[in-house]
Amino acid sequence: MTNFKRETGILHQAAYLKGKRDRPEALPVFMTTAFNVDDLDDLEATYAIKGYTYIRTRNPNRYALADLMSYLEGGEATLVCGCGMAAISTTLLALLGSGDRMLSDQTLYGETQELFANVFPGLGIKVDFADFTRPETVKEALRPDTKVLYTETISNPMITVVDIEAMAAIAHGNGAKLVVDNTFTTSAAIKPLELGADVSVNSLTKFANGHSDAICGSLTTSQAIWQKANALQQLLGTTVDPFTCWLAGPWTTPPGWPRRWKPTRRFPGSTTPAWRATPSTPWPSASSSTATGPC
Repeated sequence: MTNFKRETGILHQAAYLKGKRDRPEALPVFMTTAFNVDDLDDLEATYAIKGYTYIRTRNPNRYALADLMSYLEGGEATLVCGCGMAAISTTLLALLGSGDRMLSDQTLYGETQELFANVFPGLGIKVDFADFTRPETVKEALRPDTKVLYTETISNPMITVVDIEAMAAIAHGNGAKLVVDNTFTTSAAIKPLELGADVSVNSLTKFANGHSDAICGSLTTSQAIWQKANALQQLLGTTVDPFTCWLAGPWTTPPGWPRRWKPTRRFPGSTTPAWRATPSTPWPSASSSTATGPC
């Protein structure tokens, strides 16, 4: 070390923290593209324990947010992505390949529909659409080669509500997986995995983040599906930066979720409950059984 030139010495001294502990009172932002190692042996040892090396593969802030989402959604593992659409595409490309077929709800976020209708067919993935508020139409739309059913808990922007438990039963009865976009409700109200879904996707940009300064997404699932999605993410590069993960993390996120639901329980100035229980909607029983949180 003493033989380094001044410029090299400055870089070396700034690269290491002496007496570092891994349980700080407040999680710092690890704004680094890589973590230093002493030599190739140290690098191999770090790889062996799946430690931090390069930002695209692992980062403490991304893992902290993933741990939070696994806890909130009640899943085994979470992958945090660059946005909600990245979480959707990473999930489905991990589950589907050329020649496979998926069945989607006909009422979805517009860009999700575009992905399914305009992009997936070019990859050899066949996509069918059906009204998921009517289980019988879903059963009729199933094909022997349907591998994934996809829906949103509450559709964006039409606010239709799907019976997640019924869709899970239909999917699993056909040997398929159920993927649910939980963005509109978040785990404060609905936990799709507890209702039988195989993957719960979130655009953390919206209600989960809540303060309009971070764009990211997540997918929460089993370890087996996570392994496939994680391997694909490393190659597609659908990861997210540390600062965004810190912004969307537990310091500002969970406490506000239940409170955000209170205004949606009744329309302003009305004693009539909103979508969850209005008799005029075709899905009051589904919405009542689906919601598990304060809504």
